[in-house]
Amino acid sequence: LEKNIHPIALGADMCCDSAHKTLPVLTGGAYLHTGERLDISAEELKRDMALFGSTSPSWLILSALDLCNKYLDGEFRSELAKTVELTDRLKERTKGAYDILSGEPLKFTVCAASSGLTGYELADRLREQGVEPEYADGAHVVMMLSTHNTTEDMERIALAMERIKMPRLRIEFPELKLSPAETAMRPREAFFSRREAVATETSAGRIAAETVSVCPPCVPAVMAGEIIDENIIKILKMYSIFQINVIK
Repeated sequence: LEKNIHPIALGADMCCDSAHKTLPVLTGGAYLHTGERLDISAEELKRDMALFGSTSPSWLILSALDLCNKYLDGEFRSELAKTVELTDRLKERTKGAYDILSGEPLKFTVCAASSGLTGYELADRLREQGVEPEYADGAHVVMMLSTHNTTEDMERIALAMERIKMPRLRIEFPELKLSPAETAMRPREAFFSRREAVATETSAGRIAAETVSVCPPCVPAVMAGEIIDENIIKILKMYSIFQINVIK
């Protein structure tokens, strides 16, 4: 935890941090951070944000963020270190029976496909054991942990994983690569053009009329104005996106 890997610490000028995933904040709460190199005042930021914000903000969310600030200023750092340690133990305990992916310290990501189940199937079996995953796709299950998870929670996850019988016959999925696509027009021009919905399967060579992001990793699989290719189609289908808007 001593190594600061926050985007601002790594040189970003501006970064928006969601607060409702692993912090005690209502859904929709987030912080906007600015780096020291960015020559802009808080008042200027507030003015600029008004271009995109509502004239009726949620005071419940804002209050939740204020209360969270007090929490972060208290024992959060030590509690976070304890949670990371508990998560590491969970990964160590289950990695012999499952393929556990490395990455963010508070995410417990299991490659179900390497043990013979789809991510959706493993998620359903975990729910039967009283464990609700954060996310599942064709190959993976993700559990997102926070400082409010207890040792008992970790034990419940571990026991649920141990009770599930895996076929052990690996399910193969196509290798996906996020790479820049060929651009045919600017995003704004594409977004305001006439469009039609077509099956993803038949969209190769068409120009996307919308930006489609997949989560995780929550980056665009295709941007409005880009030409859809076979690799993009594979990514969209992997995330169960079977229809897309294209330029008419």
